[in-house]
Amino acid sequence: MRNWWSEANVEQFQARTQQIHDQFDGLETENGTVDGALTLDENIADNAGLSVALDALKQHEDYDLQEFFTSYARSWATLYQLSARNGQHDVDVRSPCP
Repeated sequence: MRNWWSEANVEQFQARTQQIHDQFDGLETENGTVDGALTLDENIADNAGLSVALDALKQHEDYDLQEFFTSYARSWATLYQLSARNGQHDVDVRSPCP
């Protein structure tokens, strides 16, 4: 496969992914500690999706940021038994909802 990224692109990507890694790595939850390397791909995808949705929202004149982020937060709200999540930090590529 042909590498179409410049060295500057690679460096920027690595710096940005390191920031996302650092944001999640070591996050303590009731089920244990988040592994930022394990969850990195999903966290990048989630952040990209949120960014695209926010850009689309801003195309409208009367957008409401509070409503947008409240709706986003509700979409991630999950009710589960604590026992059902025990041990999943070691294998789950998704960061837990705090």
